[in-house]
Amino acid sequence: MSYTDKTTCDTEKIALIYELYEKELFRICLSVLRDRYNAEDALHECFLKIIRYRDRICDPASEKCRRFVRKTARNTAINMYRQMAREATYVEGLPEWDTADNSFDMDTLASLTLTEKQVLCSLGQKYRQVVKYICLEGLPVKECAAILKLSEVCVRKRLERAKKQIKENIKNL
Repeated sequence: MSYTDKTTCDTEKIALIYELYEKELFRICLSVLRDRYNAEDALHECFLKIIRYRDRICDPASEKCRRFVRKTARNTAINMYRQMAREATYVEGLPEWDTADNSFDMDTLASLTLTEKQVLCSLGQKYRQVVKYICLEGLPVKECAAILKLSEVCVRKRLERAKKQIKENIKNL
Protein backbone atom coordinates (compact mmCIF):
# COMPACT_ATOMS: atom_id res chain seq x y z
CA MET A 1 0.00 0.00 0.00
CA SER A 2 1.49 3.33 -1.03
CA TYR A 3 1.51 6.50 1.05
CA THR A 4 -1.31 7.97 -1.06
CA ASP A 5 -3.45 4.87 -0.56
CA LYS A 6 -2.87 4.94 3.20
CA THR A 7 -3.73 8.65 3.38
CA THR A 8 -6.91 8.08 1.39
CA CYS A 9 -7.81 5.14 3.61
CA ASP A 10 -7.21 7.22 6.77
CA THR A 11 -9.25 10.11 5.40
CA GLU A 12 -12.14 7.80 4.56
CA LYS A 13 -11.91 6.18 8.00
CA ILE A 14 -12.07 9.55 9.79
CA ALA A 15 -14.91 10.70 7.51
CA LEU A 16 -16.85 7.53 8.35
CA ILE A 17 -16.24 7.98 12.07
CA TYR A 18 -17.46 11.56 11.77
CA GLU A 19 -20.62 10.50 9.92
CA LEU A 20 -21.38 7.72 12.37
CA TYR A 21 -20.69 9.44 15.67
CA GLU A 22 -20.70 13.24 15.28
CA LYS A 23 -24.22 13.84 16.64
CA GLU A 24 -23.80 11.38 19.49
CA LEU A 25 -20.45 12.87 20.50
CA PHE A 26 -21.85 16.39 20.33
CA ARG A 27 -24.66 15.37 22.71
CA ILE A 28 -22.10 13.90 25.11
CA CYS A 29 -20.05 17.10 25.06
CA LEU A 30 -23.16 19.24 25.43
CA SER A 31 -24.38 17.20 28.40
CA VAL A 32 -21.08 17.84 30.22
CA LEU A 33 -20.48 21.46 29.23
CA ARG A 34 -24.05 22.77 28.97
CA ASP A 35 -23.00 25.31 26.33
CA ARG A 36 -23.35 24.81 22.59
CA TYR A 37 -20.19 26.68 21.62
CA ASN A 38 -18.02 25.00 24.22
CA ALA A 39 -19.46 21.63 23.17
CA GLU A 40 -18.49 22.38 19.57
CA ASP A 41 -14.96 23.22 20.70
CA ALA A 42 -14.80 20.02 22.74
CA LEU A 43 -16.08 18.00 19.77
CA HIS A 44 -13.37 19.56 17.60
CA GLU A 45 -10.71 18.65 20.17
CA CYS A 46 -12.17 15.16 20.44
CA PHE A 47 -11.82 14.55 16.70
CA LEU A 48 -8.25 15.84 16.78
CA LYS A 49 -7.52 13.21 19.44
CA ILE A 50 -9.31 10.54 17.41
CA ILE A 51 -7.22 11.45 14.35
CA ARG A 52 -4.03 10.96 16.39
CA TYR A 53 -5.11 7.37 17.15
CA ARG A 54 -6.55 6.53 13.73
CA ASP A 55 -4.02 3.75 13.17
CA ARG A 56 -5.44 1.81 16.12
CA ILE A 57 -8.99 1.86 14.72
CA CYS A 58 -9.66 -1.11 12.47
CA ASP A 59 -13.39 -0.92 11.89
CA PRO A 60 -15.10 2.45 12.49
CA ALA A 61 -18.51 0.78 12.76
CA SER A 62 -17.41 -1.64 15.51
CA GLU A 63 -18.56 -1.45 19.11
CA LYS A 64 -14.94 -1.11 20.23
CA CYS A 65 -14.53 2.01 18.11
CA ARG A 66 -17.85 3.40 19.37
CA ARG A 67 -16.74 2.96 22.99
CA PHE A 68 -13.39 4.58 22.22
CA VAL A 69 -14.85 7.68 20.57
CA ARG A 70 -17.54 8.07 23.25
CA LYS A 71 -14.96 7.84 26.03
CA THR A 72 -12.68 10.26 24.19
CA ALA A 73 -15.53 12.77 23.83
CA ARG A 74 -16.55 12.46 27.46
CA ASN A 75 -13.00 12.84 28.77
CA THR A 76 -12.30 15.79 26.45
CA ALA A 77 -15.45 17.57 27.60
CA ILE A 78 -14.68 16.90 31.27
CA ASN A 79 -11.13 18.22 30.85
CA MET A 80 -12.46 21.33 29.13
CA TYR A 81 -15.02 21.81 31.92
CA ARG A 82 -12.30 21.56 34.57
CA GLN A 83 -10.07 23.97 32.69
CA MET A 84 -12.89 26.51 32.36
CA ALA A 85 -13.68 26.16 36.07
CA ARG A 86 -10.04 26.87 36.96
CA GLU A 87 -9.97 29.88 34.65
CA ALA A 88 -13.25 31.19 36.01
CA THR A 89 -11.86 31.42 39.53
CA TYR A 90 -9.11 33.73 38.28
CA VAL A 91 -11.23 35.69 35.83
CA GLU A 92 -13.76 36.42 38.60
CA GLY A 93 -11.09 38.55 40.24
CA LEU A 94 -10.91 40.80 37.19
CA PRO A 95 -13.06 43.94 37.15
CA GLU A 96 -16.27 43.93 35.16
CA TRP A 97 -15.95 46.15 32.14
CA ASP A 98 -18.99 47.90 30.77
CA THR A 99 -19.73 45.91 27.65
CA ALA A 100 -22.86 47.87 26.77
CA ASP A 101 -20.71 50.75 25.53
CA ASN A 102 -19.41 49.74 22.11
CA SER A 103 -16.70 52.37 21.94
CA PHE A 104 -13.11 51.99 22.92
CA ASP A 105 -11.65 55.38 23.55
CA MET A 106 -9.16 57.03 25.82
CA ASP A 107 -11.82 57.51 28.52
CA THR A 108 -12.24 53.75 28.77
CA LEU A 109 -8.50 53.27 28.97
CA ALA A 110 -8.18 56.09 31.51
CA SER A 111 -10.81 54.46 33.74
CA LEU A 112 -8.69 51.33 34.10
CA THR A 113 -6.42 51.09 37.10
CA LEU A 114 -2.68 50.93 36.68
CA THR A 115 -2.66 47.20 37.46
CA GLU A 116 -5.34 46.51 34.84
CA LYS A 117 -3.37 48.50 32.27
CA GLN A 118 -0.24 46.53 33.11
CA VAL A 119 -2.10 43.25 32.67
CA LEU A 120 -3.59 44.32 29.33
CA CYS A 121 -0.29 45.72 28.05
CA SER A 122 1.52 42.52 28.97
CA LEU A 123 -0.64 40.57 26.50
CA GLY A 124 0.64 39.97 23.00
CA GLN A 125 -0.81 42.14 20.24
CA LYS A 126 -3.05 39.42 18.79
CA TYR A 127 -4.50 38.61 22.23
CA ARG A 128 -4.89 42.27 23.16
CA GLN A 129 -6.96 42.84 19.99
CA VAL A 130 -9.36 40.02 20.86
CA VAL A 131 -9.72 41.22 24.48
CA LYS A 132 -10.32 44.76 23.23
CA TYR A 133 -13.08 43.76 20.83
CA ILE A 134 -14.81 41.15 22.99
CA CYS A 135 -14.31 42.36 26.57
CA LEU A 136 -14.03 46.12 26.18
CA GLU A 137 -16.22 46.72 23.15
CA GLY A 138 -18.62 43.86 23.82
CA LEU A 139 -18.60 42.47 20.29
CA PRO A 140 -19.72 38.90 19.73
CA VAL A 141 -17.10 36.40 18.63
CA LYS A 142 -18.55 36.29 15.10
CA GLU A 143 -18.11 40.04 14.56
CA CYS A 144 -14.65 40.03 16.12
CA ALA A 145 -13.66 37.22 13.76
CA ALA A 146 -14.94 39.19 10.78
CA ILE A 147 -13.02 42.32 11.80
CA LEU A 148 -9.78 40.42 12.38
CA LYS A 149 -10.35 38.20 9.32
CA LEU A 150 -9.98 35.05 11.42
CA SER A 151 -12.17 32.04 12.07
CA GLU A 152 -14.48 32.06 15.08
CA VAL A 153 -12.60 29.07 16.51
CA CYS A 154 -9.35 31.01 16.27
CA VAL A 155 -10.87 34.03 18.03
CA ARG A 156 -12.26 31.84 20.82
CA LYS A 157 -8.88 30.16 21.22
CA ARG A 158 -7.09 33.51 21.36
CA LEU A 159 -9.56 34.72 23.98
CA GLU A 160 -8.96 31.54 25.98
CA ARG A 161 -5.21 32.02 25.75
CA ALA A 162 -5.52 35.69 26.67
CA LYS A 163 -7.50 34.74 29.78
CA LYS A 164 -4.80 32.23 30.65
CA GLN A 165 -2.10 34.88 30.26
CA ILE A 166 -4.14 37.35 32.34
CA LYS A 167 -4.47 34.69 35.04
CA GLU A 168 -0.72 34.13 35.08
CA ASN A 169 0.02 37.86 35.07
CA ILE A 170 -2.30 38.42 38.01
CA LYS A 171 -0.53 35.66 39.93
CA ASN A 172 2.80 37.38 39.27
CA LEU A 173 1.62 40.83 40.46
